[in-house]
Amino acid sequence: MHMTRVAMHILMLGVLMVSFGCKERTSPVPIPAANNQEATLPRIAALSPAVAQILTDLGQKEAIVARHVYDQWSDQSLPACGEQGRIDYELLLSVRPTHVILQDTTIPARLLSLAKDQHWQVTNMAILSLDDIRGAVGRLAELFPQNAEAERGRAHIEAEMDRAWKPRDGFDPKVVGRVLLLAAVDPPSALGPGSFHAQILERLGGISATPSGAPYIVMDAEEVLKLAPDAIVFIMPDAQSPRHGPSRRPDTETPAKLLGNLAKLDLPAVRNKRLVLIDNPAAHLPGTSMIGLADELAEILRAWTTDEP
Repeated sequence: MHMTRVAMHILMLGVLMVSFGCKERTSPVPIPAANNQEATLPRIAALSPAVAQILTDLGQKEAIVARHVYDQWSDQSLPACGEQGRIDYELLLSVRPTHVILQDTTIPARLLSLAKDQHWQVTNMAILSLDDIRGAVGRLAELFPQNAEAERGRAHIEAEMDRAWKPRDGFDPKVVGRVLLLAAVDPPSALGPGSFHAQILERLGGISATPSGAPYIVMDAEEVLKLAPDAIVFIMPDAQSPRHGPSRRPDTETPAKLLGNLAKLDLPAVRNKRLVLIDNPAAHLPGTSMIGLADELAEILRAWTTDEP
C-alpha cells in the first residue's frame, strides 16, 4: 500500500514548515465597513486543508468560498484556488473573499498586493506542533468574534484536545515497549521527533523507537533492524477509508503485508505480532483530526498492554 498523493503532499508540507519555519502573520488591511448584513458576512478562502477542517469544526463551513487543491474534506464544488506556492489569483478574485487564510512558509508578495487593493485580510497560520493546532483553533475563532457558534465550537474542540492529548488509563508503556511510527515502507520512513504523530505518542505516555532525528526520517532496512522496534504503527492514509471517522479495521494479515522487504528482518515487532495500520485519510492533516488520531493510537496501545506477546 502506498501513501496517496494528497497524504504525501500534506505530510511533506508539514516537514517543510518545520524545517524552514513558518511565521504567523496577519495583513493589517482592514475590511471596509458595509451597509448591509450580507456584505459583512465573512467569505473565507481557506487555502489549507487543516485550516478548512478547523473552520468547519468551528461552525464556519458555510463561510468557506474557496479551498486548497488537495483539500478532499471540504465541499468539492468549492473552487480550488491553489496550493502552497501556486495560487490561482484570477480564480481567487472571482470568489470575492473577505479573508484569505493559508498555511505556508511565507505570504506571496502578489497576494499581499492584491489584499491591499481588494481589502482582504490575509492570515498565515504556523501549525508546527500540537500546541500550534490548539492555538490555531483559538486564533481562527477570534477572527470572527461576534459568532457565538464559533465560540461554542472552540470550547468543545479545546475540551476534546485536553481529553485526547494526555496519558490514558489501561496503557503501560513498559509492556508495549518502543513504538516505531512508519509513514511509508519503501523506503522505510519514520515519523520522528517534531512530527504531530510522535508528539501524540509522547503525550499518551508512549516510548518512541526514534527519540532523536528529524520529523520525517528516511531509513534503510539495516537502520530499522538496528532500531529493533517492539511495535510498529503504520500511519498510511488510504483514499478508500471513510473521510470522516476512524480507520477501517484491517484484517490480521494486512499489517504483515505492509512490511514489504522489512518482513525479512528479525524484528521484535514482528515476533510480538504488534503491527497495526491507521489508514484514515486525515491521519496526516495537522488539524482537529489529530484528536481522533490520538484516540485511535490510544486504543491500539491499550490493546497491546492487555494482550502481551
